Amino acid sequence: MRILYLIPEFPGQTHVLFWRDIEALRRHGHDVRLASTRRPASPCPHAFANEPCTWLWPYRRRDLREALGPGGARAALSALRVAEGGGRERARLLALVPAAVRLRRLVEEAAIDYVHGQSLAQSASVLRLAYEIRPFAYGLVLHSAIDGFGRNLRWKAERARLLVGVTGAAMRDLRALGTGVDVATIACGVPLDRFVFREREPGAALRLVTVARLHAGKGLGAVVEAVARLVSRYDLRYTIVGEGPWRPDLERLVERHGLWDVVTLAGARDEAGIVEALHGADLAVLASAAETTAIFVREAMATGLPAIMSDVGDARLMIDEGVEGFVVKPGDVAALEARIAWFCENPAARAAMGRAARRRAERDFDAELGPRALLAALGHGAHAPLAAVARA
Repeated sequence: MRILYLIPEFPGQTHVLFWRDIEALRRHGHDVRLASTRRPASPCPHAFANEPCTWLWPYRRRDLREALGPGGARAALSALRVAEGGGRERARLLALVPAAVRLRRLVEEAAIDYVHGQSLAQSASVLRLAYEIRPFAYGLVLHSAIDGFGRNLRWKAERARLLVGVTGAAMRDLRALGTGVDVATIACGVPLDRFVFREREPGAALRLVTVARLHAGKGLGAVVEAVARLVSRYDLRYTIVGEGPWRPDLERLVERHGLWDVVTLAGARDEAGIVEALHGADLAVLASAAETTAIFVREAMATGLPAIMSDVGDARLMIDEGVEGFVVKPGDVAALEARIAWFCENPAARAAMGRAARRRAERDFDAELGPRALLAALGHGAHAPLAAVARA
C-alpha cells in the first residue's frame, strides 16, 4: 500500500510515536509518505525531523485558485452545512478549503491508497473537506479525550474508512459518535531492539527518571514534592528529560526546596538520549493528571525499569499492581512518597519488577504490533478496494 500520514505540525518531539509506526510499515514493504498542517514553532531533536514532508500551510496561489473551482465548491458546500458552531465555525471551515484542495491533489498525484490522520482537530476537518472534493480512503486516530477536539466531530468522522482509538477510553468515545465506521484500538508501541533490557546493579542512590513535556499537567511538581520529603532519609537522584512551558515553574520549585544537587533538568533529547537516561535510572515515575498512551512508561518498562504511574488512562492495563510497579492517585504526594520509599527499601523486589516489566513490554508493547493491527483493520486483506476508492 501507499500510505500518507497526516500529522499536525510535524515534526515534533512526541511524533516519535508515529515515526515508529512508519518505520515498521516500511519494513513490511509499504510506501509511507508524510504530510502536515504546518511547521512547528519549536525545533525537533529527532533525526526524522529531516524526513521529506508536504506542509499544507501556507497556501499557494494554485491552492487558492483551485479552491474556487468545482471541487472547492463541493467542499465549501459541506462546510456550510455543518450543524455546530454557527457562522463563525462555517467561516473557519471555509478558510480550510485551500488546504483541502492541496491535500486532495497530493493524494491523487502520489497515487495514495489511504491517508492516516493523526488527530480529530483541524486536520480532520481538512480531511473531510478533501473527501468532498473527491472521495478517497482515510482514517482518523484519537489519542486523548474526545471533548478536546472541537465541534462537528461526527461530521469529521462519518466518511472515514477507519477510526482508531489508542486507548480503550478513546475507542469508546469514537463508538459513541454513532458513525457506523469501523473502530479499532491500536496502541503505540516501543522498538524493543533499541529500548533494550539492562539489569540494574543496586547503588547507593535510587535514581528516578521522568521523560515528559514540561507542563503543569504532567505532575512533575508532585514528584519533586515527594522527593523533597524523602531526601533527609534516602539518597535520591531525579532526572527530568524534556522541555516545555512549565520549566520556569519547575526551576522555582527545585530552588525553593534546595534540590539542585538532587534534581537534574536534562532538557529535550532524541531517542538515543532517552534510552541513555533510562539505562541510567532505577525507577520510572509519571504522575500526570491525565494520560493517553503514556509512551514513556512503556519505553521505561522495555528497558527493565519498574514504574510508578498515576491512575489515569490505561495505567491499570499497562501495570499489574505489585508486579511491574504501582499505580497511585493523581496528585497524591503522600502516595508517591510511600511508593518511592518502598523502592528504596526493597532493591531485590525492584530488580524483579524490572524483569517483569521487560516481559510485559515484549508481550504487549512491541512496535511491530500496531502497524500489523492497522493493516488488518484496513480491510482484512481487502487492500484493492481501498485503492479503488482512492482513485475512483
